[in-house]
Amino acid sequence: MHRVLVLLLTLVFLPVLCRADSIDVVNYQINISATWIETNPACVSNCTENMNISYVFELNTNPNPTSGAFGWVDLSTLKESSSGFLGSFAFTGSTSGLWEDDLEPSVDALEFHNSLSANPDEIDLGQMGPGLTNVRNGSPDMYIYDCFSETCLNAYSPPYQYIQANSESSTAVPVPAGDSVWILLVSAIACTFGFFVKQRSA
Repeated sequence: MHRVLVLLLTLVFLPVLCRADSIDVVNYQINISATWIETNPACVSNCTENMNISYVFELNTNPNPTSGAFGWVDLSTLKESSSGFLGSFAFTGSTSGLWEDDLEPSVDALEFHNSLSANPDEIDLGQMGPGLTNVRNGSPDMYIYDCFSETCLNAYSPPYQYIQANSESSTAVPVPAGDSVWILLVSAIACTFGFFVKQRSA
């Protein structure tokens, strides 16, 4: 009975001990929602545009701000959906690679385009990492960078650039870097097995 109890306790706690020093929390799961409201007084219905964006942000762990990027968006994790007066469209850019964030949103903002229009509107997201909660009064910096579609031009008055969202919200949750559930499980089993082999040979 004593051996069984020791085995159960080891299976519970040993994998945690084995992995504790290898889980490096430097990535963030980012979720953002934004809403634009038409300024055209003639609009009486469907006068808002909603966007929801989520992705994993890889934080640059080098603390020296002059060393390069603040971090990167993993484009393979990027999901975007939108609906409203501009139409319902999804992210149509690259599905792989990294998008750099160097805290200069006017230079390297993450772009989304209205794929339903022949003259697509461009919607940008600046400050893409966990630091986005420190800009624009605690909200991400989302704006319609260029308003080209007839629908967008009818919704607003000039100038048709840098139309900021009326409301924004975001969350940034730390996630283990480079560790999937399967990797954690296999590593835990191997670590536990190694412990018992070591004990029997001692």
